[in-house]
Amino acid sequence: MAVHEKLLKIQSSISVPKNQHNKFGNYDYRSCEDILSTLKPILQTHKCTVTVNDDLIFIGNRYYIKATATLVDCESGESVLNQSFAREEESKKGMDSSQITGTASSYARKYALNGLLLLDDVKDADTNENQQQSQNAKADKNQQQSRNAGANKNQQKSQNAAGSNRDPQSSTQKKLIDKKTLEALRKRFKDNGVDEAKVCNAYKVSDLSQLSVSQHENITQHFEQVKEKCAA
Repeated sequence: MAVHEKLLKIQSSISVPKNQHNKFGNYDYRSCEDILSTLKPILQTHKCTVTVNDDLIFIGNRYYIKATATLVDCESGESVLNQSFAREEESKKGMDSSQITGTASSYARKYALNGLLLLDDVKDADTNENQQQSQNAKADKNQQQSRNAGANKNQQKSQNAAGSNRDPQSSTQKKLIDKKTLEALRKRFKDNGVDEAKVCNAYKVSDLSQLSVSQHENITQHFEQVKEKCAA
């Protein structure tokens, strides 16, 4: 069996679920390690091996990582490869040069393997699965709204004779951060190289002073992800 026939069988049998979750971006993804751990037993079945190598190249005035994923037929010695590129950031707050290179390497390796094994990260918008996911999301949203409406109604009934119908959690969400908190947050962003405009855009506010208490808590809890996503 030729190496391309073996590759076809491997591509047809491999399935790598997206078990990782990015809380800040709110999306699921698969890592390079997820792909390799799933691939190993399949390679053994077809008597093949995969190697992934990096090269650091200079294009224009920037450094790029060129990752090469190579499938080798252990029986015939034939091989087939796929390459992917990732550009290194010139600088990134909180990361040294080796960490910057490592991040670019992981990204390039993952997409070199994706191309070799035909692992697609994007689904067509009109696929049945996508439509079903959309319908399920709408149903979940409607159920959540119904539960919230019932909870608010019960809470209103239990409040005092003054007739206050304010939801404490909702109040926290709407209450803006105070001046002292705002100054501390701006200093932390400055010290860590975080772009205020990007944070405002991510949290859909016109200025940091418009952040609610709950939004500030979210930023504090996921600061490392915010710093990476909104680096200056």
